[in-house]
Parts: sequence; structure tokens; C-alpha cells
Amino acid sequence: MMPARPQRSRPLMAVLTSPLELSPMALAPLAAGRYELLWLVDSTPPVHRHVAAVHAAMLRKLGDVVHLEGLPTSQAATAIRRHRPDGIVTFQDAGMLRLAEIAAELELPFHTPKVAERLVDKFVQRRALHQGGVAVPRYAEVPPSGDCAALADIESRISFPAVLKPRHGTGSENVVSVPSFLHLLEALSQLSRDGIGEAMLVEEFIPAAPSRDEQIAPVVSVESYVSGGRVSNVAMTGRFRFVEPFRETGNFMPAELSDEDGAAVLQLAVDAARALEIESGCLHTEIKLAPSGPRLIEVNGRPGGGIPEMIGRLSKLDLYDVGCRLALGEQLPHERLLQMDRVVFRSVIQAPMSAHRVLSLQGFDEAATFPGVEHLLLNRGPGQSVDWRKGYRDFVFAAEGTVDDVAELRALDRRLREEVSVVYE
Repeated sequence: MMPARPQRSRPLMAVLTSPLELSPMALAPLAAGRYELLWLVDSTPPVHRHVAAVHAAMLRKLGDVVHLEGLPTSQAATAIRRHRPDGIVTFQDAGMLRLAEIAAELELPFHTPKVAERLVDKFVQRRALHQGGVAVPRYAEVPPSGDCAALADIESRISFPAVLKPRHGTGSENVVSVPSFLHLLEALSQLSRDGIGEAMLVEEFIPAAPSRDEQIAPVVSVESYVSGGRVSNVAMTGRFRFVEPFRETGNFMPAELSDEDGAAVLQLAVDAARALEIESGCLHTEIKLAPSGPRLIEVNGRPGGGIPEMIGRLSKLDLYDVGCRLALGEQLPHERLLQMDRVVFRSVIQAPMSAHRVLSLQGFDEAATFPGVEHLLLNRGPGQSVDWRKGYRDFVFAAEGTVDDVAELRALDRRLREEVSVVYE
């Protein structure tokens, strides 16, 4: 049980973070405004000592820090309890289930461990969605290495082509296409040779609705929050065309959808949240436009990467603040889809699958002068390695900004990809 909380001028919010996830600077405005922040650090997966030290130094500028590495749930709860936080929250997938268990011990509002597991384990999520009446592609858990009989059973349970992905993971890391059962066996062998021992899931590939659009992907996401079991869909985000195997090359808001498709997408996001029995929290729901209509890809129990910042540039809604208010147990009013009169975007350049290293980059600085570009981020410069298996995270550079409409966005994205030259090894 939590000791009596001291009188504070602002609520103390405990925020789980790790060096590879959300930058603490994204939450700095919260520290300067409505909340005091208590940082819960749990490096999963482990990171280089220098990276962890830099991360911790940044956190200490914004609040107190509690290190949870290596602590069992009860000890972690005890360490947090000493600070008597008013709420507990995370904006990342890593550690969400563990945080749910800690929150239960502290008697603080959060996802139950059962719901948290559904949000971070893709196999468990597919099963819950199916049981809740939401259509999902046929799927199967990849058995432990050496279980040949169970592995052979996959071929009779699903059709190919299919997608092999980690049960836990984000950013399309180690997600690959498997056109046939033989390709599945080869992909699993490669993962074993690379020393990747993650639990995996294989599911049937969802075909895309017919389209001649070479720039926009048939994939959208719905940005929502749930309060008291009621889902508020606040925005829909479009995607630029993916590069192989399933890496995103940027997104934009609002998505360009017909009224019919938009209504179906929003309803599917509501149905998915209900099937997963989510009572409170922010959601990022990914949906593919298939020939038969919108099909669910997955539900994430936090805002999408960069989504709160995008929404904040076109409206007054702060999803980070929404997440914190829900963590305090507040009941928030129902919000309708935000009306946006411009288009905010993030255009991302990914290396081809054949690349191992960036050799040179020309035209990058000039891209800052392109109309609509407000910020450039160099992620992998000359001399740095790139690896498609790391998914979205190993992108070369990104351009962010705001334009008047999707037509202007298409022209700008095309210019970025044509006029900034990247040479690879």
C-alpha cells in the first residue's frame, strides 16, 4: 500500500523510460508545467555503459531517478513507493508488463497485467482480438528450436506468403517476409545463426487494396485515448510507401482517406480496443487497407513515435499530458477527430537491404532550405553502419515539417529522395 502522499503544488508522475526509447526531452515541457517527474530507468535491452550514463544525466536535470535494473517486482515497487508518486505511466512498449505488475502493487491506475500482456505480446494480442470478434490474419506461434513436429504443423495451419516477426518488438526490427514454408525455415535458421533467440510469430500476409499510388502506403494508424472504457479517436496518420522488408519511410497527418474508409478505420480501432478490454490509456492502432476493407495490423498501448509532437503542431491537444492525466485516474471527456487545416509530416530515408555502411551524403544541408522543411535529423552519417534487420531505427535521415496539403507533401517527399544523394557500401 502507498504511504500517505505529501502535499505538493504539482502531482508527481513516475515515468518508465530506457535509453533506446522515448527521449526524456520530449517530456521536458511536462516537468516545466503541470507535473514533477520521477524517472524509472530499466534498460531493456541492455545498452552501452556510456549511453546509459548520458541518459541518466539528462534525466537528473528533469527530476529524481530510480533504477529498476535487476530488481524483482516487489523490490522495484518498494523503491518507487518511497517517493510516493501520484501516478505511474510509460510511453514505450519495453517494460510495460513489468510496470503493470508494479502499479498493481502500488495500487496506482494503469493497465492490468492481463491487458498489458495483450499490448506487448503480438501472439497474445492476436488471440484476444480473435476471441473478441475482430478479424485477424491466421497466425501461429513459432515453436522452440528443435520441435520439428510443431514447426511442420504451421504449414497446415496458415497459408503463404506470410510474415515472420518477434512476439515482442517495435519498429519492424527482425520482421521478414516468408513467401513459402521453405523460406520460413531459412529465415529461422538465419535468426539462429545471428544469435537472435526472440520468441517469434508467423502470420498470413494481408494483401493491399488495389492502388496505383507509388508514394502513399495502404496503411494508416489511428491515434486514440481511452477513458473509462470509452475510446476517443483524435487523429488518423498516413504512411509513405514502405521499403523492404517492412520498414516505414515516414508518415503524415491527417491521413488521406475517403469518408467511407475513414469511418471504417475509426470503427475498427474502437472494436480492437474493446476486444482487448482496455479501460484507460493512449493507443496507436495500425490498420491496413485490404481488398475486403480495413484489416487490423496491431494495437500499441502508447502513442506512436513522434505522434504527440505531430498532433501538437496542428492542435492544442498534448497526448503526453493526456497519458499523465489518465494515470492520475482522471476521467477525460470524449474527444472527436481533430480538425487539421494543414499537413504535418516526417519523411524518412532508409538504406536498401543490400547496404552495410553509409559512404557519403550529398545535398543533406541544402534540404533544410526546401519549403516546408522545419527540421532535419541525421541518424546515420558517412562511415556509420546500417542494418535493415534493425527495422525503422536504422534510418539514414529524416525531414520534418508542415505543408498546405498532400499534393505539396508528395512533391516535397519526391524532392528529398531525388536531390539528397546517399552512397552506400
